Amino acid sequence: MQNRSPVKPDDARKSRSARRLKNRVVRRRLPLRAGGVSTGNCPPLHRSSGRDVTTGEPGDRLMSDYDTYEVAGAARDEILFRCRRQIDAWGLTMPPVTPIVLQFGLNEFDRFGLVEFWIANEKQAGYCGKFLFLFDGQACPAHRHAKKHETFFVVRGTVRIVVDGRETVKNAGDILPMPPGTEHSFTGRGPALLLEVSSPCLLDDNFFADKRIGANGTI
Repeated sequence: MQNRSPVKPDDARKSRSARRLKNRVVRRRLPLRAGGVSTGNCPPLHRSSGRDVTTGEPGDRLMSDYDTYEVAGAARDEILFRCRRQIDAWGLTMPPVTPIVLQFGLNEFDRFGLVEFWIANEKQAGYCGKFLFLFDGQACPAHRHAKKHETFFVVRGTVRIVVDGRETVKNAGDILPMPPGTEHSFTGRGPALLLEVSSPCLLDDNFFADKRIGANGTI
């Protein structure tokens, strides 16, 4: 039998602290950096700073920390399993980023929510791109943006979109631009996948009709 050196109490505490830190890093959602696609262990952007902390320069805050509005734990795992099963059935591949499972703080994901796959959110270059996945009957609540101009492309499925109170139905292959100030919501008629391309997605530029969302309707 090999002789083992006794573990000093200080060494044991350091080892446990290192393991806890590693676990926190692994579990943390991969945020989107201002300079490109998500990378493994970069820290999240803090909403309270009023800065783009990836550059340290004053300016608009990037929409890259959704923690308060996300589904977590086993419920998140089950949602992503169903989402990926549908995406696999379509024969599609999503970008290698950690999905954002949004419930908008309403805790009614089956009614109001979606799964986002962010490709980029480039503030300095002036563009953003992400995939939006909706389950059957699930809606992204009515909202508008003061700054962001976006265009939606329906990749798979059918969505009911209400634009400034007028309803339209879009199918795979359809395109719909959405200028700033235009109120819009969309609901999956069956599972649906959209591609959103836009100017950068910013905090405090998302104004929801439902005032229960965010800070009196603002995220």
